[in-house]
Formats: sequence, C-alpha cells, structure tokens
Amino acid sequence: AATALYIQELLSPDELVLPLIGQDKVGVAEEFLDSNPDAQLATLRYLDDALENGKSLVLELNDRRLPDLRPEKLLPQQLRKLLDRLTKKFGVDPADVCPARAKRLTADKVRFLLRERLINRCLSRAALSEQLDQLIDPILDDPELQREIVTSLMQHGKLDEALNYSLQEFCWTMEDLPHRLQDRYEAWRQLPGNWAEADSEDDQSAGFPGGFASASASAESPTLTLPLELESDGVVWVDSAEEFQLAVGHIQAASRLGIDAEWSSNSNSCPASSSALIQLLQIAIEEPNRRVYLFDLPSLLQVKQQHWLSLTGVLADPAVPKLGIGIGEDLRRLSQVLSAAGSPLPSAVQFNGLVDLDGLAKRLVAEHPELLHRLNRSATDECGGERGLSELCQQVLGRRLDKSERLSDWSRRPLRRSQIVYAALDALCPLLVRQALLLAATSDESRLIVESMFLPAMAESDLKTASTNNGSVIVGVDPALRGLDSRLRDQFGIEVICTPSSLSNMSKARESTVSQLISSRSSSSSRNCRRIFLAAGGYCETVQPRLANASIECYRIDSRKTAAQQLDQAIDLLSTDSSNSTGNRSNSC
Repeated sequence: AATALYIQELLSPDELVLPLIGQDKVGVAEEFLDSNPDAQLATLRYLDDALENGKSLVLELNDRRLPDLRPEKLLPQQLRKLLDRLTKKFGVDPADVCPARAKRLTADKVRFLLRERLINRCLSRAALSEQLDQLIDPILDDPELQREIVTSLMQHGKLDEALNYSLQEFCWTMEDLPHRLQDRYEAWRQLPGNWAEADSEDDQSAGFPGGFASASASAESPTLTLPLELESDGVVWVDSAEEFQLAVGHIQAASRLGIDAEWSSNSNSCPASSSALIQLLQIAIEEPNRRVYLFDLPSLLQVKQQHWLSLTGVLADPAVPKLGIGIGEDLRRLSQVLSAAGSPLPSAVQFNGLVDLDGLAKRLVAEHPELLHRLNRSATDECGGERGLSELCQQVLGRRLDKSERLSDWSRRPLRRSQIVYAALDALCPLLVRQALLLAATSDESRLIVESMFLPAMAESDLKTASTNNGSVIVGVDPALRGLDSRLRDQFGIEVICTPSSLSNMSKARESTVSQLISSRSSSSSRNCRRIFLAAGGYCETVQPRLANASIECYRIDSRKTAAQQLDQAIDLLSTDSSNSTGNRSNSC
C-alpha cells in the first residue's frame, strides 16, 4: 500500500521495514524499498547502527506486540547477511553508508591475511605488505585493528615486521610501542644501515640473474620446499607481440602443457574471489627444452587477432593434454579478461584436453600406493596440511610448494623474483609429477595406469562414436567384473561378449567368453576390428599369451574398485589408440 500511494519517504525503517523483516516478509520489504533510494539508504544506516550498538530489535518489536513475529530473523547473524545482500543489491559503497559494516569487512580481511601469513604460511612478508597497502586508509582510522596487527606479528616472532608497521605505517611514537618492540628498536639502532630494510625476505625485483638452477620461492624452510631447477633461459617473460609469437611457436610443438594463472582482486574482496582478474598466464613445456612462459596479460591484451587465435587453437586442441589444478577456472577467467578488454578471442572457443589433477594425491594413496613406495614416499593421506598442487608435490616429489606468494599483488610490475619462481613452479610441477610417476612405474601395466592419470577423459558421446564406428571394436568382459558388460553395452552401444555369470563355475564362464572373442575374428563383418579383453585381477596374466596369439589386447580392471570406477577405467582404455598406447596386451588387430 505504501508503494502504491508513494508514501515511502513518510515511513521510517523501524516503522515498516523492520516489522516486515521480523515477520519474515523480506520480499515485501524489498519491494517497498526498490523505488525509493532515500528509503534504501535510511534502512541500511538503521541496520548498520543497530548491529554496531548491539541494539535488540526483538525487544523493540515485542514492545509493539507485533503478530506473527519470528525472533530468529532478527538475530545479529541474520541481519548481517541481510545488510550485506542489500548493500550489494542497491549498489552502495559501505564506506559511505555503512561505516560499521565497512570496518568489519576490513577487519575480516586483515585477519584472513594474517592467518595466511602466520598460520598457513601462504603469504610472504612483501605480499602481506602489498595487501595491507590496499587497506591502509581504513586501518589508519582503526587504532584497535592496528594494535591487533602488531600484536599478531609479535606473537609469531615477526618483531621486525611489527616494528616496521608500528613506526613507518602507523606512525606510532616510541611511547606507543610495546616493551619488546622498544628493545628491538634499541638493538637495531646499534647496527649500521637502515633497520627497516635489514629484514627484507623477498624484495628482489623481476629478473633472472644466475638462472634458476636452485631458486626457491622464498627464504622460509628452503630445504622443505621445492626448488625451481631450470637453465638461465628456462623462464621466459612474454610482454610483446614478437615474444608472444615466439612463445606460441614453441608451445604448438609441445605434446603436453602445464598451465596455471595468477589473479589479482579488483576490489577489497579476497584475491581468490569471483571478482579477481587474471594478471599472469603460465604455460610450461617439456620439449625440446624444459621451459615456462609467463604471459603478462596487461601488456598483451592488444596483441593482434591471429596471434591470439594461434594460442587459443592450442588450448582448444583435444589432442594436447593440459595439466593443472583448477585449470578450467583459470581458462574461463582468461576468456573473461580478453572479452572485457575487447580482444578478438572467439566467443565460442572451447578449451579442450583439460586434465584437472585436483585429488590425484589422495587417489595415489588409495589406489596406487606401490608407486609412492617406489619413490620412497609415505603412502599416507597426511601431507602436513598441504592441499592441491602442494599436496601432490609433497606426495610424489618429496617437497611441498612454497605458497607464500599465492596472495601476492600480481598486478604490480615488476614482479619480485620470488613471485616469478612461484608462478613458474605452479605451471611446471604437474609435468614434473607425471615424469616422476612414470619413472616409478616398473611394468607396462603400471605405466599405462600412470599415463591414463594425465590424459583427458573422453566425452561419452565421443567414446560412443569411436567405439561403434563401423563396428570398430569388440570387447570381451571377464564375467568376474559383474555388471561392467551391461554398462558398456547399454550406455555406449559397444558390442560386448560376456558369458552370463549365472554359470556355477566361473572358470567355465571365462573360458566361454574368451573362446567367443577369439572366434569372432572368423566373422567377415568383424575381421578388421579392434578386439579387447577386460580381465579382473591376475586372470589377465593367465589368459594373455592365448589372447596374444589371436591379436587380442588384454587389460586388467581393478576388481576392488566401485562399478563407476571400473567403468571409468574401461573408458580410458577403450579411448586409447591401440597403435600408440602401451600396456599389458598383445598387438592390436
């Protein structure tokens, strides 16, 4: 009614909006506010003030004897969520309208950054400084937050950092300093040079003096983190059209790629949020020489159309595996950045051949501990709290990735050397992990398993087309693999031979299946087809010599896996080109 009569400005938030919230009628309240910016601002200020001062809105509405009141809708946690949502919906800057909310958001981000720096070790000193620089104005307006920053650094032994922020950033007097920092300052006064520069961990700018024979991302725990071992020209900075063309030429010749990207936030949100923009694209290759190309996106947005098309052509090629963690999200954001900048990236481009290695470390522990044992690694899920690519490196290569530059400001130029090393390792490590696992594989079968881990899964429609094209494949399924035959037949239309497992004697059922598969060659319609036998456990070794004489490939399926996992393994095997793949099989027909 208030909206219809255009009397929104006559009603204060506590007269209409607050009761509607308390009655769980937020939609009606928003409809009331939608057409009146003044009422929007008044409501946001009212909620912000109530939360800041601990005002009990439940008691206020109870005094009015409001019917159908839902007190849980007026709890501080619920009101904060509502305030956050309305602020975004109405496009309001919290610093202008909701000072308490803006203060809380700043404090939350500062605590997140301190936790990443001091607890999770995912933020270097320089990276923390970069992030706090973006928040310096609200921090200077909040003495309590300043003291929290200094106290947290002191508690974790970062006295020099705490002293630097206290005196240089927050402009404290000597009397403001805690006694420990006063003592530290007096100790520094006895040393030559500038105390503020003496404790810098990673202030080196971009550049590659001496190459990367044993470069580490930071000075923290160098014996525990993975070094970057490359020649002096092993990391290539790409920021011009000429360098772009040279880099793409080498990338086009590679058989597989390691890919990663670094983002920087364009707001006060966390750097890994949905508002983050790609600043750096890293692509690693193995041949002819191991090399990592770092594409400086801000410098390359105006590169000519044909150059970008040559790179996206590689990224769209399903025959070239692209390895990484969260690689699909990285390339999606690349597409967004190029589109927003007016770059001629085709809107319909599809990034194919992607191999996301997230979860591979746990898969190795659960399914292939023998590979880790051969690498002298512990086949356990305990990796010191590491996650993602760092966990995988710890599990396979024996050292974790130094993640202290993960939340750096990647938009700044030049990048520090530690940032360069971190970025290069993120793209290179998937290739290093694959090589290490292949070295640990001591049989054709184990090498085939490792290769399958680093190949893109074939789409079901593609598999069905490949499998049924002119009757090009016949699959015999060990009756011990119960149900696999029907899933291959029903889901993919593959011609399957499998004697029903209702036969009381499993050996007779197996013999019948193998005999039918061997005799299928006599049929003129299947004489030139590819024939495969999928066996459970050790039966593969038992029957392989006989199948080899009949030019039938033989693969082992892990009978301990779930039905879905067995089907995935079968799909991987069927999608492998018999002329190029290796494994526990005879020559294909």
